[in-house]
Amino acid sequence: MTQNFVNILNAPLVTSGDLVESGGSVKITGLSPYKLNLVNSCTLQRSTVEALQVWSVAMTAVSGSVYSFSIEQIVNGMRSLKVFSYEATSTTGSEIVSAIDGFFGATGNSSTYTTATWGSVMYKVTSSSASVTLTISQVSGEAFPTVANASNTTVTNGMGTVVTVASGANTSGQPIIFKKVGHGLVSGQLLLVPTLTGQTAANGLVGRVNVVDADNFNLSSTQTGTFFLAGSTTATGAGTLTLVATSAFGTAAFVNADASRNNSTQTATVTANNYSLVTIESGSNGGELPNLSTRTAPIHLWVSEDANGLTLLGTITTSYLA
Repeated sequence: MTQNFVNILNAPLVTSGDLVESGGSVKITGLSPYKLNLVNSCTLQRSTVEALQVWSVAMTAVSGSVYSFSIEQIVNGMRSLKVFSYEATSTTGSEIVSAIDGFFGATGNSSTYTTATWGSVMYKVTSSSASVTLTISQVSGEAFPTVANASNTTVTNGMGTVVTVASGANTSGQPIIFKKVGHGLVSGQLLLVPTLTGQTAANGLVGRVNVVDADNFNLSSTQTGTFFLAGSTTATGAGTLTLVATSAFGTAAFVNADASRNNSTQTATVTANNYSLVTIESGSNGGELPNLSTRTAPIHLWVSEDANGLTLLGTITTSYLA
């Protein structure tokens, strides 16, 4: 056996070309040589924080029109499919709201979420004249729902809720300050930054939240872990950031199950930034044949739960047959 070192810096599964979720395992691609790869050690990281997956459904009441959409979700390991369909008899949005309430088996309102009778999703609904806006999300701890198959409705996947920040003062060379009074964020959550004026180091990137206090927070790179720094004393421009939907699969129990499945005796630790970490000591190619044209072979790390939010850290050590 010959050792091979593969460096993967903070590579989130959902964005990295090196990691692929496949058949209940995490596959590390692009390893060489191609004959056989075995993982000697690597570190798994899961986020312990949760952000809701938010779907927005818009309808405009027209007499005789049929409005429909479906909600698909994995509940207790089984596929759940709920289908809404209603034919309007007027141009009054409140009529559709009543049909929506009947579908969810509850009475929704515009300001807070109401849980559906089947318990895995929740919703908010509002109407103004003929217009109806429905917001759908998962109940905490449940899998992300998918809203699709829309008819006479507009479905928008906003990833997560919007965080509106005000202008914030900065110190050159120090982490950029993002200001929102009573932001309610938790260190470890992810925010997508659009184009902001003033301080631009985080523009177009996803940053990990570091809470400074109840009204201020910084963001760090998901790739390197370093803070986005202010280039001057110019204030951060006001704007909106989008909270990236993440599932709370980071409890120690989940990570320890991963370790056990990978024949590791190590236990998870929870860090200040709401991660749980464990070193996985073994892995295999999962029976997948090498790619002869690229002379690479994958490695599979078996995980016990949904791999969303999983991150591979640092340098992994692999062995291969020469």
